[in-house]
Amino acid sequence: MHIQIPIPEHFSYKECLWYLDRGFDECLYTIKNERIYKAVSINGQKALLEISATANALQISKLTAGAMPELAVVDYVNSWFDLERNLSGFYALAANDPLLNQLMPKYTGLRLIGINDLFEALCWSVIGQQINLKFAYKLKRALVERFGSYEDFEGHRYFYFPSPEELSAATKEDLLSIQFSRQKADYILKLAEVFAESKICKSELQQLSLSEAVVQLSTLHGIGTWTANYVAMRCLRFMDAFPMGDAGLQNAIRSLWGQKEKPTMVQLQQLSKQWSGWQAYATLFLWRSLSERTDAI
Repeated sequence: MHIQIPIPEHFSYKECLWYLDRGFDECLYTIKNERIYKAVSINGQKALLEISATANALQISKLTAGAMPELAVVDYVNSWFDLERNLSGFYALAANDPLLNQLMPKYTGLRLIGINDLFEALCWSVIGQQINLKFAYKLKRALVERFGSYEDFEGHRYFYFPSPEELSAATKEDLLSIQFSRQKADYILKLAEVFAESKICKSELQQLSLSEAVVQLSTLHGIGTWTANYVAMRCLRFMDAFPMGDAGLQNAIRSLWGQKEKPTMVQLQQLSKQWSGWQAYATLFLWRSLSERTDAI
């Protein structure tokens, strides 16, 4: 299977590769020679994809045998790279915004790379709570390699994120043995239970308003307002999601303002109003401005 997806306006494969390949120990895809290799699971069907880019299109090849339909692959890649979103409104807003207009010439074409699977997005958000990114990636790799399935291809092993059913079979002691805290182990196992019993649905959450979705997500064990907004950005694709309590976001604003103190909640609320409808992309570009520091997940 060989597929081409036309590249939309305001898209840079180079900037998206930066987001995906920031030097962390990522276990769910591999980047080599500007090609992305990722094992994907869609409605129970699995495949290993290779993604590359020409000047005008993303090129996708399915490297392993299987019955995954071409349309499902296209939908997955479109969603992962947020390719179908018209960003003209955001670029017009940013051009006239004192903060964002400092960033656009540097990072034009960056897209909000997603986490398509809601269970994975929530688990990753829980893993990253109150620890540095290096350790968060270490925990994720330990979880994935212990409980996830995989594809072997040309001497390399490509992992799938564990399903709720796979993680439901784990015990708290299993997670403690791979350096999860007791609290995070409890959160992850409760999430697995909720998803294994189909008590939450991504498509239903996407039909709600952001505030309604945040309330629903916040009923889950271990999911607070920051985590709910982060998942709303990267998985549910609410463009008005704004994790204003995020330290990286606040540091980026402080730096661009040339201040010693972080912005206050009142200032953040005012910025959110300025960026109405595009808070998620404003957050993404502010995170990008941290560059080598990469404080955001």
